[in-house]
Amino acid sequence: MDGLIIISGVSIAFIIFQLIFPYKPPKNSDFSKLEENKKRFSRLEGMAVLWIFLSIGLISFFVFILGANLRDNFFPSDYDYIMKPSNSFWFLPGFILGFGFLRIPMDFIYKLYLKGDYDLYKQFTNMKHGFDGEKVWRPLELIFSIVGIAFFILGLNWFVRIDNNNQIEISELFDLKTRTYKIENITSISHSDIYITKKGNTKNIDHYVIEMNDNYEWSSHVYGFFAIENDKEFIDGKMAELSRKTGLIINEVRQPNILYK
Repeated sequence: MDGLIIISGVSIAFIIFQLIFPYKPPKNSDFSKLEENKKRFSRLEGMAVLWIFLSIGLISFFVFILGANLRDNFFPSDYDYIMKPSNSFWFLPGFILGFGFLRIPMDFIYKLYLKGDYDLYKQFTNMKHGFDGEKVWRPLELIFSIVGIAFFILGLNWFVRIDNNNQIEISELFDLKTRTYKIENITSISHSDIYITKKGNTKNIDHYVIEMNDNYEWSSHVYGFFAIENDKEFIDGKMAELSRKTGLIINEVRQPNILYK
């Protein structure tokens, strides 16, 4: 059923592309040369999925390495960090940027293999599918690039930390504002392994909630989407330290509706 939906979706997308970006071959096209290379180009197009996955994987890996290294060197060391992006988080902007920068490795591979026949191959694929591939992909790669870079920058501004004066700073992933409190402004620390969405759905996400005296609540549930076992152990330890510093007992919440009003 899922496969049928995907195939139908792709078919509909191709029809829309054909209507919006119809391809018209140049008047000086050498159709005999296209026919001569038909089998070769078809075989190469069949391998496109492999090159696409390899290219996206390679770009994702480089972004992951960059993000993980920045995480360890970008954040000032004179803070005690309760939370900062996990290594696995950087795969998110990496995957998105994989699509955004996909044209770079793909063009390199095809130009290296096809040499002077590269433009002829693009004409072959455009005629086969009925739409101009570059006109379709150009706005998509721009969107992917902007979103991927935005997630990368947001990741560099995502933290919960305490300075030497016991001042706590909270900068959430999707919030450009950094909130500043004193340790004594924390009124409760809660822990639950169930998260309730705004729509009332339950999700098995192990997370903490820190509540401030102005009713602001910070939740680690977004971090939980990216955390692996080592990250969980890290945040468990940091919450235990925070509990000792504040003198507050971590409330183990079994009924999620108690935690989320």
